[in-house]
Amino acid sequence: MATIMIDTVKLELTKTQYKITNPNNFGITNDDYKYYKTGLKPYRFKKFPYNAKKSDKYFPRLTLIYRWNSHKKEREFNLTIEFSCPKLLYGNNIDELSENQFSEVIHTLQKKIFAMGVNVDRDTLVKSKVIIVHYGKNIQVNSNTNKILETINKSNVTKHLHKTTKLFKNDGHALYFDNGSWQIVFYDKIKDYYKNKRASVDKEQLQYHQLPLFKGNKINLLRFEVRLTNRKKITNFFSKIGYEQTEVHFKDVFNESVSMKILNLVWDKYILENNPLIYSQTPLDIVHILTVSSEITKKTYRLQKLLALAYLNYHMNQFGIRNLKNILSSYYTETHIDSYIDASIKEINRIQSQELTHQPFVYKISRSLYSYEPIKLSDVISSDESG
Repeated sequence: MATIMIDTVKLELTKTQYKITNPNNFGITNDDYKYYKTGLKPYRFKKFPYNAKKSDKYFPRLTLIYRWNSHKKEREFNLTIEFSCPKLLYGNNIDELSENQFSEVIHTLQKKIFAMGVNVDRDTLVKSKVIIVHYGKNIQVNSNTNKILETINKSNVTKHLHKTTKLFKNDGHALYFDNGSWQIVFYDKIKDYYKNKRASVDKEQLQYHQLPLFKGNKINLLRFEVRLTNRKKITNFFSKIGYEQTEVHFKDVFNESVSMKILNLVWDKYILENNPLIYSQTPLDIVHILTVSSEITKKTYRLQKLLALAYLNYHMNQFGIRNLKNILSSYYTETHIDSYIDASIKEINRIQSQELTHQPFVYKISRSLYSYEPIKLSDVISSDESG
């Protein structure tokens, strides 16, 4: 079965693609609704979110947006529909969907928004423009997720992505790498389950609280997400994986190959590439391997060079690569620092590539992303009860 690692999607419809039966649900009168749809109302950017009633069932988030389109030189009154694909069907985002469930997702979405007083035909939803998409994978790991996150936190991730660490009180945290247009996110799914809505990463844990608590919290479930948060970044990532499209539609993002390629691209290029912290050896092991390798390759390091590489590896293990770069930034240019440290890291990796072994969690995550091992909430709960 073709598993698709898709979670949140945000669609945008133009004023001709939807019909609202009760504008009052958006806090707008019938007359104003008609006036906005004509585009004749004097321009003023406004949002009209759907006034959702409390419910134990999952519904999409709907918002009407009135704004000026500078490209078309006209006012537009668009509708955005934001929802989690797995939550739409299962009420949670641990259960993963398969590509052949797209029709079921469309049918359920159409029914849900119709119940909210919005009419949209099926073909419009299928071909609607995507302005946000989150791809995510739940990975059951043997290691403590907190230690995995600490290792990734110290990694040589590009400075173009701002790093934010969100701490949890019960010995866990979430890790964000963000530049405004896209994010890489890692967090402990089980620990997040225990958080209140304000503190949690997943703000809509609807069905989880209807299920038995995880006994003893024994499951290590790591959540890895790539969040593309605007149209330009979505097309940019599609281009990186070989799909040249000027516009991306819902049917395009709901694709096994696309989700797999994007998650693997980010994991390989932004987390694993040029990152010595993914190896299981200690800094002392590195010194030994460097010395032995230099003898084997007939490339003897001067003591100064050997100590520099050894300290670089030690500092990265203890405090992280960004920490060292920040310290050096007071004395050297960013270009100089990046070129020297990156070259040194490549030197370490190149010489010991045959001798180093990855940390176990690296193999587990890589295997899960490449083999598309499905995770089901029922399996997680049953393994927790049996463990």
